[in-house]
Amino acid sequence: MRQTIVNILCSQIFLLAFGSCQKDLAELVECKTNEPESVTDVTVILSGTATFKDSGNMADMTPCLYYSSTATEMNDLLREGEKIEITSFSPGGRFSMQVKYVKPETTYYFVAAIHSGDQVVCGKVKSFKTYPRRTPSDAVDLGVVVKRDDGSTYKLFWAPSNLRASDRQDFYGSFYPWGDVNEIVPHGLPWSDVSVRSYRFWNQTVSWGEDNCLTKYCTQEKYWGGAGVMDNRSVLKTGISGDDAASKQLGALWRIPTSNEWKALLTQCYWQFDSERGGYVITSRVEGNNNSIFLPEVLSYWRSEDGSSYKRERGDPAGGFYWASDINTDYPTFAYCLFTNGTNHGMRLQSRLNAFAIRPVTE
Repeated sequence: MRQTIVNILCSQIFLLAFGSCQKDLAELVECKTNEPESVTDVTVILSGTATFKDSGNMADMTPCLYYSSTATEMNDLLREGEKIEITSFSPGGRFSMQVKYVKPETTYYFVAAIHSGDQVVCGKVKSFKTYPRRTPSDAVDLGVVVKRDDGSTYKLFWAPSNLRASDRQDFYGSFYPWGDVNEIVPHGLPWSDVSVRSYRFWNQTVSWGEDNCLTKYCTQEKYWGGAGVMDNRSVLKTGISGDDAASKQLGALWRIPTSNEWKALLTQCYWQFDSERGGYVITSRVEGNNNSIFLPEVLSYWRSEDGSSYKRERGDPAGGFYWASDINTDYPTFAYCLFTNGTNHGMRLQSRLNAFAIRPVTE
């Protein structure tokens, strides 16, 4: 008993003399959540300010911003909110980021935070509401109306060119495996410079198409090879943490069309093949609406069976392919896509490994 008391006293004397090994983060820095700036229908600038009590520890600190339309309390924001890590502090301790993935006419809650190891210091939770939706000025109205599952309808607008096409005359743009936000052929590079990498959602302990091969967007248990319970997702998630390349690159208003939206374009517009340019001129059927878009018959990249390489070629029969944002729920290794050639156009199913073009849409 005496020895235990001696040990405790010695420990207390050591702490008093030398201090603890790690200071509490709140003793080193204060964090303030600033008011939101430049709020629009789909963007906002969020920021925070750090006040350092010991600038020598700045290198160990990471400024972050959290935001959410559902989590309203600080702990919920830190656990469930979208997290943005800022690379460094600006002069005066400010850190900020323009967020391009917020939804129109929606209330969001956000907080600034500073992390160091397993410690975090936060400012106060604040909120903002985005403005009503404004259709992007370059979106083309073809009079396409789409019906939701609940029976309601919405109007759909189309981008004038493919994703990553520099202008309307640069027909192709870039090419993406389904659900990959990074193109396999960056815009402007020669066709031969194709990078081969692992498909994001492939459990590569097994061959593609076999049981347990999918780690995301899976609707059949036999194909699930991810951690935990099968996600049962069939449509690409949009937003900053999503897997929709159009949304990721162009902002919250844009996304990849669903297969139903492609079907609406097929049935509600005139399709005329232009042999000189090699693609379809798609014109509205609505009286008085003379708008049109050009959909090139793009070449596509086809993944080899062993997944080791891509080969650039047209489809069979010759034609172009454009991704839809939904998979086939019975065979989730396949996703829907639009197929076009000079004599035919319609919906197809193709392996998610292949890399096709994307034509963004907005509501």
